Amino acid sequence: VDGGRPVGMLTTLFRKPHRPSARMLRLTDFYARQAAEAISARVARERQRQSEARLQSAVDLLELGLYAWKPETNALQWDATVKAMWGLPADSDIDYAAWESAIHPDDRPLVGDRLDRVVVDFLVVVRHATAAAQIARRARGSPNWKAQARPSPRSVRPGR
Repeated sequence: VDGGRPVGMLTTLFRKPHRPSARMLRLTDFYARQAAEAISARVARERQRQSEARLQSAVDLLELGLYAWKPETNALQWDATVKAMWGLPADSDIDYAAWESAIHPDDRPLVGDRLDRVVVDFLVVVRHATAAAQIARRARGSPNWKAQARPSPRSVRPGR
């Protein structure tokens, strides 16, 4: 069931009419759960593919540049559009030092402080969402629930 809607049907057929054993009923229930999980995973993958296609259409239409920053390592990933905005060739390598060197020296402390604040605020939101998801999973009786350690906000950005 996906949002209250059935996602598929599993039919069990026997050669002769009979009353299935308790073991057979447990196995049938097990197979039904596996089928439901497989169908739900396929539906989720299709929804994700459609969402990514819509996002890519918007990016292409608006000529947006996409980038990523990994605060733990300061690794940057820029697409060709962002590199072009910075006057760089599409195949050029970009790193944190190159990005930081483009900031006026007088502004670097302020930018660093703002980045720290953004990282801390983001981690608080992520931790809250993660805790809520873990509580929800535990409430559903998931046998695989585990608390996971998270880095402290001040230990996320190197050199800070």
